[in-house]
Amino acid sequence: MASFKTLPDNIILEIMSYLPVKDLSYICSVNRRWRRIVRDDSLWRHIDLSPYHLDLTRMWKVIRAHFSETLLTIKLKGFVKWGGPKYKKHTISNAMLDDLAKRCPNIKSILLYECNTDNLECTKLPITLKTLIIQDSIWRPGWFRTGNEVKPHPNLKHLDLSGCSRIDNQDINDFIVWEDLEVLVLNRCYRVSEEGIVTIATHFPKLKQLELSGTMLGELAIHQISRNKSQLEHLNIS
Repeated sequence: MASFKTLPDNIILEIMSYLPVKDLSYICSVNRRWRRIVRDDSLWRHIDLSPYHLDLTRMWKVIRAHFSETLLTIKLKGFVKWGGPKYKKHTISNAMLDDLAKRCPNIKSILLYECNTDNLECTKLPITLKTLIIQDSIWRPGWFRTGNEVKPHPNLKHLDLSGCSRIDNQDINDFIVWEDLEVLVLNRCYRVSEEGIVTIATHFPKLKQLELSGTMLGELAIHQISRNKSQLEHLNIS
C-alpha cells in the first residue's frame, strides 16, 4: 500500500479541501510540502470560521495568514450567546473591513452570527458585497444610515437580518436605497411593524424572496404584499 507521502500534490489538495480551517492551520507545521499545499488559493475561497469564537487579535492573525484576493465568502461567529462580560466582545472591526476591501477585492458574501456589531460602520463593508447576513447579533439603531444619497453597496442582492431584535421601521427606511435586493429576510425582527412591511411592499421591485416570520404583520401589509409583489417566488409570513 502506498504511503500518504507518495500521493501527488493534487490528491493531497483534494483531501485537504474537506478539512476545517482549524485543521488546515495546524497541518501547516507538518513539513514544507504540506505548508505549500495548504497555501493553495483554492482552499481559501470560502472560509467558515463559525465553529470558533475569535476575538479581534485572533481574527487579525487569520486574516494576515490566509486571506487573499481569492476569498469570496467568510462566516464568523461572535460571543453574544456567551453571557457575562464576554458577550459584548468584538469579532470584527472597521479596520478589518477596510483591510478586507483591499486584501480581498473579490469578496461577495459576509455572514456574521451572534456578533456585536455596535463598533462597525455600514459604509466600511466592501463595495463588492452581494450577500450580507447578520443573524442574532447586537445591533446599533440607524446602522444603515449613511448621511448621503449614494448607495454604499450597489451590488447587494441578499440581506438577512434574522434575530437582530433592534431592527425597526426606521432601519427599513434607511436601506430602501438598495432597490436591487432580491432576497430580504427579517425573521424574528419583532420591532418591524405593519408600517415597515408596507414600506417593503412598495419598494424593492426585484425582490424574489421575502421572509417576515415573527414580525408585526397585519392585514394591510399582507394586502400590499399581494398587490405589489407578484414577482415573489418565496414568501414566509408564518
